[in-house]
Amino acid sequence: MSTPPDADPLVRLAGRTPAAVCAALELEPPARALLADDPAPAAFLSALIQQELFKDALTYLAHGLPKPDAVAWTASCVAQGRALSPQASAAVAAAAAWSQAPSNENCRVAEKAAEDADDPAARFAALAAFWSGESLAPADLPIAPPAPELTGQAAVAALVLAATQAPPPEIPERYRQFLSRGILHARAPL
Repeated sequence: MSTPPDADPLVRLAGRTPAAVCAALELEPPARALLADDPAPAAFLSALIQQELFKDALTYLAHGLPKPDAVAWTASCVAQGRALSPQASAAVAAAAAWSQAPSNENCRVAEKAAEDADDPAARFAALAAFWSGESLAPADLPIAPPAPELTGQAAVAALVLAATQAPPPEIPERYRQFLSRGILHARAPL
């Protein structure tokens, strides 16, 4: 089955315009200006990358993707090309496990892994999974739902921390690599 010529290739971002996704997000003024023409998801993301508005591009993807996709993408980037301690590896693995099977049990595993993680990027990757669950309260207390934006905020924190741990001249390339991975997630068939 072929994609209609007017369909956006970022199928996992379909259903919400970039303006709708970004309405409550903090973006740099040049990124916000790109929303004026009501671009399609792929056009908006491409323009952000071309203008090297990398954090804004990460923010858009992290909040626009379905939560399991955002967490899977984040976990894969945090683990990319970095030596991680066993605790940090466990946090990334817990985030990835939740993205494959988003259950309350896996949220609690991610919560514990985040507490034990000794790497900030890995900690935020696990928190992105935990903050995607049904409750932030301990299991024996009444449900306290997380705010919907917490997953995206934790994902962005993890991605920025992982990218900026590279030597400064390599940071833009790390952002590009992370965004390429995010685009692959956004293109995956539903």
